[in-house]
Amino acid sequence: MKKVELLAPAGSMESLIAAVNAGCDAVYLGGKSFGARAFAGNFDEKELIEAVNYCHLRNVKVYVTVNTLVYQSEINECLNYVDQLVQANVDALLIQDFGLMNLLRNIYPDLELHASTQMHAHNKKSALFLKSQGIKRVVLARETPLDIIQECCREDIEVEVFVHGALCVSYSGQCLMSSVLKNRSGNRGECAQMCRMRYKLVNEDTNEIMDADPYLLSLKDLNNLKNVKKLVDAGVSSLKIEGRMKRPEYVSLVVSCYRKAIDEAYKGNEYQVSDLELKELKKIFNRGFTEGYLFNDISSISNHFRPNHIGIEIGKVISASRKKIKVLLNDSLNQKDGIRILNDRDDIGFTVNKMYKDGKLISSAKAGDIIELECNDYVKVQSLVLKTSDNDQLNSIQKRIHDKRENPIEIEFTAKINKPLQIIVKDESRYVSVKSEELCLIASKMPITKEKMIEQLSKINNTPFTLKHISGNVDDSLFISIKSINECRRKAIDLFISEKLKRNKVINHNYEIVLKNKGKKQQDLVLIQNSEQKAIIDKCSFEGEIVCENASLYFENRDSTICSTYRANEKGIVVPSSHVYINNIGDCYDYKNMIVGSGLNITNAYAVAFFLNLGAEAVVLSDEILDEDVIELKKLLKTWGYQGNVGRLAYGRRDLMITKYCLINTVMKDGSKKGCSECKKTNYSLMDMQKNKYPIIGDDLCVSHILEEVPHRKKIGEDEFKVIRFTIESPEEIINVLTERKEK
Repeated sequence: MKKVELLAPAGSMESLIAAVNAGCDAVYLGGKSFGARAFAGNFDEKELIEAVNYCHLRNVKVYVTVNTLVYQSEINECLNYVDQLVQANVDALLIQDFGLMNLLRNIYPDLELHASTQMHAHNKKSALFLKSQGIKRVVLARETPLDIIQECCREDIEVEVFVHGALCVSYSGQCLMSSVLKNRSGNRGECAQMCRMRYKLVNEDTNEIMDADPYLLSLKDLNNLKNVKKLVDAGVSSLKIEGRMKRPEYVSLVVSCYRKAIDEAYKGNEYQVSDLELKELKKIFNRGFTEGYLFNDISSISNHFRPNHIGIEIGKVISASRKKIKVLLNDSLNQKDGIRILNDRDDIGFTVNKMYKDGKLISSAKAGDIIELECNDYVKVQSLVLKTSDNDQLNSIQKRIHDKRENPIEIEFTAKINKPLQIIVKDESRYVSVKSEELCLIASKMPITKEKMIEQLSKINNTPFTLKHISGNVDDSLFISIKSINECRRKAIDLFISEKLKRNKVINHNYEIVLKNKGKKQQDLVLIQNSEQKAIIDKCSFEGEIVCENASLYFENRDSTICSTYRANEKGIVVPSSHVYINNIGDCYDYKNMIVGSGLNITNAYAVAFFLNLGAEAVVLSDEILDEDVIELKKLLKTWGYQGNVGRLAYGRRDLMITKYCLINTVMKDGSKKGCSECKKTNYSLMDMQKNKYPIIGDDLCVSHILEEVPHRKKIGEDEFKVIRFTIESPEEIINVLTERKEK
């Protein structure tokens, strides 16, 4: 039985070493380009080769993130980058872009591809479709619950699941808030973490600001240490720890905890998380812990109190003067620890350099002590004091980070008179055999015994290996020089290392796209939310396609996410359409006659071609695509004989976030927990600190769409079809927009 993989983050070489020596089976890391963590340390070409070599010599796999959207102008650069990764012998690539997937499965058919969580796969049909396209592993959305994970695991595709670390409040790949508001795309690795900002919930019907803590979108961190056995039993292939932006000590501690939990699971035991272990995890980093959507821990998934590391509580401020504060401790505090004081104004954080007790300078204090700390800022009495870094903990982990992890090998030898000494070195994945240049002879004086041969061949201390087993045969009265034995051993180890680090050859990129579907000219597309909006459009003599989105297209438990579609002809007669509008990759498993929505994040011609060859009638490009890339994309499509049914949003509010986390259900002034069907009777918006308001629409399944404040307007080229989206517009606005379009 194949054991579940423990997959660790590596934002730097030191974090990678920490992960390997803490017991991971694989690491995931990013290069300097096309990775979804642009602000991590990441690896240049030389560092990447060093990282792969370090891992492979220790039987650890390396997966590289190439999981951003790729614009048309970047395709060649991206393929050249993939060439470097292939040459470096990485074990797999994590990808988001369907165009890149389309290219790589043809250029490098043997290259292992993993569908990044940015691909937004969250149900069985997503897994089945991606498997049919040559994807080896699917990284399921963090919103996916255990029962759906179990379904996916039964479909003969590897399933990877996040078990620890930060949670996105929006479905991955479906968050445009950072892109639209800050010009920093989360789909391009530049997320500005808008979910960690302050917001208020506003009832637009009464103009009432709901009474709630300020960080409405900030979620706690995942911690499923105690649930590891359940995930192993479910058939999950890989348990993934988030944290490429985290320090090496964090990586070391978290990986070591999950290593123990996995090992216990294979002994048949549920892992019992001790109070001390939980405390250590909290000190290293936490925003509060949750089991997440994975185990339906939805009621306590958010931390509205603070969006950052909260450590552990260690005391309260009992008095404050101009330059000093007194703190009553309920836990220990040492010099060089980091603390944060939760003030009624801004929080105050600093490293403890000087600490006093009874007027005397001290280096450590314990629970029950009253201490004084130097502080020049205003501090309110009774403010909580948190420990956010523990110097002793960090020093202790630092000593373990560089513990030597070695790959266990086996050595077999054969020494026969008048033949060369033969040595075989092997592990679970490699096998080499070498022979000595010198022949074994009949001993004239001191023969080489089997014990002496074992002694000499066991000398591998200055290598990345440890000797698991050694065996062999030596003829009686045989002699071979110690020098020849040592040279043969070194030659075998060097050859074994070369085999472990063998580099691949790159392949010519000459791959021709053949379009099976040349397409028809698509009429304009209107997206609506309800039958009332459709009735208005029916009266406007609109010609084109009408899709009733029903707000949400994303919930993983739906058998179908298909929306109602209609076609209106030039006489304004509206009839049901045979087209299927999709924003979920799983629907490609069942349907061919598709209109592909912007939620599938299409930014290059190769992605367009992929969906056209699946049978798409029309493709809506990503809301993030640049004008110049649309021009390049269209040029390339024309060389393939494509007729032009590619479009973009011309009018409408874009989804800034699509979230399974229901804000309205969570924040009710009377403390009630009304379902979304009740909440839909009232108009709510999210208000930021600059008083900008972002409307919220939801559905009966508690999926919320946070919309732009003002409808997006874009001039679209004549050779593109236009997408118009109505969400919260009044009947008058809908009529005005359609009338304006018709006049143009």
